[in-house]
Amino acid sequence: MDQSSPANLKGFNIYRIEGGKGSRRLNESLVKGELYSDKQFVFGQIYKYFIRASATESSPHLESEDSKVVEILAKDTFAPAPPKGLISVAGQGFISLSWDANPEDDLDGYRVWREEEGEKEFIPITREIIKENAFIDRAVRSGRKYSYCVTALDRAGNESQKSEVISDRIRERCP
Repeated sequence: MDQSSPANLKGFNIYRIEGGKGSRRLNESLVKGELYSDKQFVFGQIYKYFIRASATESSPHLESEDSKVVEILAKDTFAPAPPKGLISVAGQGFISLSWDANPEDDLDGYRVWREEEGEKEFIPITREIIKENAFIDRAVRSGRKYSYCVTALDRAGNESQKSEVISDRIRERCP
């Protein structure tokens, strides 16, 4: 770079190529460490990146040749937060559930899970993802205790951890 040995390295410039266009530098100032996060991207797009080392702090930078180009598919692997505020109300022949709506922009919906008294694990009771932050379970029997939790799903298919568990019991009818 600057013909010194070892090279007088001041930092790095990060470049991105997208959609067959030319490259553009992403960082405003030199990257001093070994980590850079590109936060201006769209999931599902393919991006190509390369790096140049710089021997100067300011523009015009005295830069190395391009590093090897790396191609990356920006894939959403981030699950939504678990739903919060789950509450239940038991009535005659049903248990009504509701919870706070998740704030994620890419939220697709929710899955409700139930564990009946005596069972060893939660099973999903909503076949399809539900869009509302409420559900009524009518497949319940009097005198039985039921525990519930909810997960949130995004459009990429990522599923949250289960919410806090709540339990309720269908009461016997009064004479």
